[in-house]
Amino acid sequence: MPWFAARTPLALSRVEEFVRSNEWSCASVGAQLRQRTPLDMLKRHTHFEYFTLDGQQGPVLAINMENSFGFRYPVLSETAISAGAAMELGGRSPTSGRRSMTVMGREQAVCGVEASVRLTFGREPKYRVEYYLMTRQAGSVVEGRSRVAEQCRFLRADARHTDRLLAMQIAYEEEEVVVDGRRVDPQATRFHLRDDLREQLVYFATHDGRAVAKAGTNARGFTYDQIGGVYTEPALRGHGISTALMQVLLNSITEYKKNAVLFVKKPNKSAIAVYDRLGFETRDSFVISYYQ
Repeated sequence: MPWFAARTPLALSRVEEFVRSNEWSCASVGAQLRQRTPLDMLKRHTHFEYFTLDGQQGPVLAINMENSFGFRYPVLSETAISAGAAMELGGRSPTSGRRSMTVMGREQAVCGVEASVRLTFGREPKYRVEYYLMTRQAGSVVEGRSRVAEQCRFLRADARHTDRLLAMQIAYEEEEVVVDGRRVDPQATRFHLRDDLREQLVYFATHDGRAVAKAGTNARGFTYDQIGGVYTEPALRGHGISTALMQVLLNSITEYKKNAVLFVKKPNKSAIAVYDRLGFETRDSFVISYYQ
């Protein structure tokens, strides 16, 4: 099956062209290509491959981003899915036999990889989390604020705010990220939070001088910024703070002439309602499968 390693600048430029046209579904892949040189990606143990039906120089119909730590992100066109590209990817890729592996992407692509891993290695994901993938075209947000939100201050965060926001980040990861009951490592969380505050657009809300909510980007692609880490203290949920904070973040993203994308867990009806009001549109189902 025609998968080819993208090892040269020319091959990576072909991968980039495909990603740009599909970035609404893979902003974090776009961010890797936009921010990293080929040497950077080699140092980070990240590699790309691409799929064609017409030889190595044929039109790119799918790509796969993968690293040596077992993370995989396939991005497939409908033509590639019909041609069985995902099945081939799961059956022969070096990480497929790893004890620990994570596969994420649009549902059709992930399902194809899962089916191939099942057939070839007899393995099933230990955890499988389903989301809606939602996008919003660039444009300012004008929406009235609730009484409680009017009492808040909304501030741009940077690395100086790491310790001020750390407790909320840990709570967010425990609530939304950890899937196997393990505890969050505060030191690792602090390290990654500090990096995000240096590189990403992150805003937080204060109420009575205390940080109570946060939201930001976690990947900045070519034309899409991916939003993540949206969290409000439980006692203040339902008072419009998250909506107002997202409004501030979206207006900032629009200043960079970027579209916005996020994925939200399917049972999270309250968050979905907020994103609907802010102009997001559900585009597809998104899945993260964890093999252990």
